[in-house]
Amino acid sequence: MSGTVHAGGFADAHLHPIEIADSGAYPDLDKAEILFGCVSSSSQWDAMSSLEDGRVRRFYGVHPWNASEWSADACARLESMLEDDGRAGIGEIGLDSKHGTTEEQAEAFDAQLALAERFGRLVNIHCVGCEREVLEHLERHRRIPGIVIHSFSNESYTVPFVRLGCHLSVNPRILARSEVRIRRLMDSIPGDRLLLESDAPFTPRFTGMMDFAERLAGAIGSDAGTLLGAALDNTRSIS
Repeated sequence: MSGTVHAGGFADAHLHPIEIADSGAYPDLDKAEILFGCVSSSSQWDAMSSLEDGRVRRFYGVHPWNASEWSADACARLESMLEDDGRAGIGEIGLDSKHGTTEEQAEAFDAQLALAERFGRLVNIHCVGCEREVLEHLERHRRIPGIVIHSFSNESYTVPFVRLGCHLSVNPRILARSEVRIRRLMDSIPGDRLLLESDAPFTPRFTGMMDFAERLAGAIGSDAGTLLGAALDNTRSIS
């Protein structure tokens, strides 16, 4: 389908701007209005802090793959980063059953959720094969003001995540599915909870947000402008 380019630009609910650099991995990045910039390691916090792009909402955190980095010193440093940047979120954090042990990851995840609750910050969550466990952690931290479930793909958990106030972010990885499965996932997500993301530069099928929206819209019988506009409005609501 030809689709419609959303004149107001778009929002990207999860990308890694430090690792994009000048790689050319994001051809229409200049058209973005809001970027949720995440990191995966504490070694990237300083680079994120010095990033000069007014569109980027900075997120600092320790990814579950790097849970061994978490310590009392890392916690104190993250507290300091949050104090210095009043708009910063926490991410990318979470649990991943396919990488390492969730027991080690859980300590870092819960501690970072506690900081989000204490400072009143948005969180950006990685969740692979651990939906039930992530929900249990979120139940213990009900005062977090905004939650993004990054790379959401399991419609069986849409309802419990939405009940906890989560926004559900989809990226081009879902385009590997059949159109039936894509529609099933997208139909499960309430319109006011849908976010779009690139996860750039780590998504192999990503060739720009406009192209992603066109292809996703074609799979569900919508148009790119509708998807981009809704996702932008929803991102603004938690920015």
